[in-house]
Amino acid sequence: MPCPSSSYTGGQQTNQHWQNYIQSVDITVNRYWTPNSLPELVYIVQRAGAEGRHVRAVGAGYSFEDIAGTSDWMVDLRNLNGFISRLVNDTPGSGALTEQWRMYQFSDSSRKLVHVEAGTRLFDLCQYLTERNLALPTMGGALGQHIAGAFSTSTHGSDVNLPPLCDLVQAVHLVTENGQEIWIEAASQSLTNNDALLREALQACPDLQIMRDNDLLNSVVVSMGRFGIIYAVVLEVTTLLHIAEFAQKMAWTEIANALVQGVGRGSSEVFGALHELLRDPPSDLQILGTALDYRYLELVFSSRNASECWVRRRWVTQNTADYNVEPSSDFLCHRGVGNGVLIAAGAALYGYAGLVAAVPVVGAFKSIEIIARANELTARASDSHLTGGAALAAALNAMWASEFAGIGMSDLINEVVHKAVADTMNIPETVGRRGLNWVISAGIEDPVTIGSCYRGNSIEIIFGLDTRAYIDFINAVLAHASDYRQAGYIAVRFTHRSRALLSMHNVDHEIACSIEITSIRGLSGNDDWMRWIEQTAISMGGRPHWGQQNKLDRNQVEHLYPANQLLRWRTQLQRIVGFSVTFSNNYTTQRGLEPIRHSFAQAAPVTALARFPDGKGLDLWVTGNDGNVYTAYYHDDLGSWKGWYQIAGNVPSGLPAGAPVTALARFPDGKGLDLWVTGNDGNVYTAYYHDDLGSWKGWYQIAGNVPSGLPAGAPVTALARFPDGKGLDLWVTGNDGNVYTAYYHDDLGSWKGWYQIAGNVPSGLPAGAPVTA
Repeated sequence: MPCPSSSYTGGQQTNQHWQNYIQSVDITVNRYWTPNSLPELVYIVQRAGAEGRHVRAVGAGYSFEDIAGTSDWMVDLRNLNGFISRLVNDTPGSGALTEQWRMYQFSDSSRKLVHVEAGTRLFDLCQYLTERNLALPTMGGALGQHIAGAFSTSTHGSDVNLPPLCDLVQAVHLVTENGQEIWIEAASQSLTNNDALLREALQACPDLQIMRDNDLLNSVVVSMGRFGIIYAVVLEVTTLLHIAEFAQKMAWTEIANALVQGVGRGSSEVFGALHELLRDPPSDLQILGTALDYRYLELVFSSRNASECWVRRRWVTQNTADYNVEPSSDFLCHRGVGNGVLIAAGAALYGYAGLVAAVPVVGAFKSIEIIARANELTARASDSHLTGGAALAAALNAMWASEFAGIGMSDLINEVVHKAVADTMNIPETVGRRGLNWVISAGIEDPVTIGSCYRGNSIEIIFGLDTRAYIDFINAVLAHASDYRQAGYIAVRFTHRSRALLSMHNVDHEIACSIEITSIRGLSGNDDWMRWIEQTAISMGGRPHWGQQNKLDRNQVEHLYPANQLLRWRTQLQRIVGFSVTFSNNYTTQRGLEPIRHSFAQAAPVTALARFPDGKGLDLWVTGNDGNVYTAYYHDDLGSWKGWYQIAGNVPSGLPAGAPVTALARFPDGKGLDLWVTGNDGNVYTAYYHDDLGSWKGWYQIAGNVPSGLPAGAPVTALARFPDGKGLDLWVTGNDGNVYTAYYHDDLGSWKGWYQIAGNVPSGLPAGAPVTA
C-alpha cells in the first residue's frame, strides 16, 4: 500500500486563480495544493485517483503553454525544495550506490551526485552546489525554473559536447497512479544495485517499486508531467566551474557560408570552417587551453537586423577571480531606461508628425493622431514604476501605428531594437567576462527580480546538423522578420544530442542546434510572428521546444519524432499509468502524449511463461491487430498486472494479426527471455530481453531464409536443452512440408541454419505444421 500522510498541513485553496509566468495561460483551479512533504504529495495523488480527478504539478510556471495547467487539481511543488543526503553522501545509506558511483563520490573524480527535491529552483541549486565546490555541468539562460520543470521539457545550455539538463538525471523518484511511489534508474550503468540498501538510504515506503530500465528512465525524464509527479531526482554534477566569455561581431553571410561547409560532418569537424574566422579571446581572460577548446558556442542576432551577428564562445578558466561580472547588464534593466525610451520615442514622433503634416490634405489629420500618441508616451514617461520592456513595447507599437504614406519609421525602429541587443553584448565583445559558470550563463541575481525589466513571447526550434535545414531556417527567419511587428533577439545554440526519447535534442546528428526567437511582450505583431515561425519550422523538420510556444497536434508530433521513439515512450507510459487519465490535460491530449489503446483479434493465441524459479512472476504475449507483439506482466511484489505495451519495435515485415509468439526463459535464474515469430515475409524473427539490459532488443531475422519459405505467422518451436541456457534450437515446417532447424550457442555467437532434418516425412506435412520438441 502507498504511504500517504495521516494529516495534511500544506497549503490548499479552492477556486484558485492561476497564471503562468508570462500570463499567456489564465485558469481557475478547482483545488490548488502546496504539499510540505513526500507523504503529503502521496496523499494528494492517492486522493485524486480515488475521486477521479485530473492532477498536474506546477513549478515556476515558466512554460508558455498550458503544460502545467488544469481546471481540476494543481500541485505546487515550491515547498518540496530540500536536499537529500543519505544516498549520495558518506553516511550508512551511501552503501546503496554501485561501487563505481561510490568511488566517484569519494575520490577526486569530477563526476559527483546531488539528490534534490523537484521543487528546488535552479538558482538555489546552483548556490547549494557552489558552497560545496560543485556545479551543474551545463546551464540554460534562466535560474527561476524549478528543477523538474526544466529537465522534463528538455531545457538545455549551449555546451557543444554536453546534452540538455535531462541527461544529467540518474534517478527519478516518481509519485504516480493512486499514490504509488516508483524509483526509476537506468539498467545500464545503474546508480544502485542493492534494493535493500537503497530502501534504507531513502527511508522508503515499503510499497516503493524499484525499476531499473533504460527506456523507462529515458521516457520519464522528458514526459511533460504525464507519468505522474516527480518528487525528487538524483543529478550528476561536476566540480566547480569558472568560465571565460568572449564575443565577436561578424557578418551573418560569412558565418552561414562557414557553417554550410560543416553540414553532415562529425562533431569534431562541423565548425571547422568557422574557427578560421574567429579571433582568439583577450589574454586577460586566461582561458584553459587554446581558442579551439571552447565548450560553449552561440550566435546572437537582433531580430530586426539580418546583417550582423555576434559569435559568443566560452572556455574553462583556472582563474577564479570574477572579471566584469555585474548585476544585469541588459539595456532594458538599467534604472530609468524605460522613462528615457518613452521620452526619446515621444520626441521622435513629434518630429515624424512634422514630416507627415506636409502631406497634402490628410497629412494634417494624421499628424494630429501622431502628436496625440507622442503626448501619451511623454506623459507615461513620468511613471516611476515603468519597466524597460513595457516602455519599449509601447514605443514600438506607437511608431508602427504612426507610419503613414510611405514615410517609414523602419530605420528608427530597427535602430532601437538593435541597440537593446548590442548593449547586452558590449562587455563580452570588447573585453570579455569571467566568473562562475552559472553566473556567466544566467546572471547573478535572484530570479524573483527577473521579469521586472521585460517579458517576451518566445519560441525555440531544434534541428540536427546532419542537413543544412537549420541554416536555411535561420535565413528564412531573417528574410521575413521585417514583415512582422516584432522586436527581440535570435539566439542560436549548439548542444550534444540527448538520450531522452522525446527530447527535442534527440536528433540524428551528434550535435543539435536550438534556435530561440524572442520578441518583447505586448507588441501587436507577436502572435502572427510566432505562428509563422512555428509553421515554417515544422515544414522544414524543426521541432518546437515543449516548454516554449508549441501548438503541435498529434499528427505533427508523429511527423517530427521517429515512430520508434514515440512508440517506446507511449509503451512506457502505459506500463506505468495504464489507461488512466489522472495526469492527462489539454496539453498532453492535443499532442498525443497518451498511451496507445491496442486491439486484439478474437481468440488470438496468448503465450504465457512463468520465468522465475519461485513462481512469483508471469509474462504474457499476444500479436495485435496492427501486427505488433504486446506484453503484459505480473509479479507478486507488484500486486497487479502491467501492460499491454509493445515490445522491441515493429517486426520488419509485419505479422498477421494474432500470429503465435514462441517464448522461452532459458537461464536458470529467469532473468532472460527470448521470443520468436514468423513474419509476413515467411522469415523467422527474434527479440530478447535480459534484466541486465533493462530493455528489449530486436526484432532480428535469424539464420537467413528457410529454403522453401514459411507461411506468414507459422508457429516456431524452441528448446533450451543445456542446463546453463547457453544453447537454443528451433524447428519449423516449411512450405514444402519438410521440417527445418536452426541452432544457436553462446560459444558460436551466431545462429546456424536453416537445415532440413531427417529427410522427408513419408506422407508430407501441411505447410507451417507445428513441431513438438
